[in-house]
Amino acid sequence: MPTPPASPTTAQQGFDPAFGSVAAARRFLAAQLEKWNQQALLWAAQLVVSELATNSVLHARTAFTVAVRLLPEGALRLEVGDAVRRAPRQRHYELDATTGRGVALVADLARSWGVEQHADGKVVWCELAPPLEAAGGLSAGGSAEADADLGLLDLDAFLGPDDRSELAGGLRDGTR
Repeated sequence: MPTPPASPTTAQQGFDPAFGSVAAARRFLAAQLEKWNQQALLWAAQLVVSELATNSVLHARTAFTVAVRLLPEGALRLEVGDAVRRAPRQRHYELDATTGRGVALVADLARSWGVEQHADGKVVWCELAPPLEAAGGLSAGGSAEADADLGLLDLDAFLGPDDRSELAGGLRDGTR
């Protein structure tokens, strides 16, 4: 797989095909985002890298590489490459299934995503929008700095009405 040149806004690290490597990939990503002062992207970026790295461990069963690049407009490009050419595909499972939602989650969180096939494997990539673009502008608080510091996320984009009422009920009675 092609290796992008190292630069102040590009970082890459290889990992073994073990479940402990998924947590190590999250730590690598968190350290890089902190170094670049991009903590507002941390939640979504760690969720996406967890899903893509887990796919490599479960399905490719080969060493994998995580590459991260901060794009000029503030978006983040994440890439997870492994040595199997078979591309992940979005599947539709029953509501009680314990697997099969990773690609859909990546598609929902990323502004774009795709797969690049190479002679020696594939790279699954995605781009996460800059925080203000992802949030659709400023929050009621009004300042870009406050939004970036809080890493605000519009939960309504992810939760349906039943989810919101269940979550609110759990928060009131202390079960969540």
